Amino acid sequence: MVIIRSWGEAPQPIPRLDGNNQIIGYWTQEDAVLEGKYPNLLAYVKTLQSGEKPSK
Repeated sequence: MVIIRSWGEAPQPIPRLDGNNQIIGYWTQEDAVLEGKYPNLLAYVKTLQSGEKPSK
């Protein structure tokens, strides 16, 4: 299960947790796309500038 929280407009890093719920790093946009089973979006995500939001 993935829970995404939002606190305003600025993107926030999403922690990557281990089996003990300890932070072991942070998800990249590329990681999230691949883990979410949407590899066809990977090329699109890579074209985004840092902090840029995808268009609707």
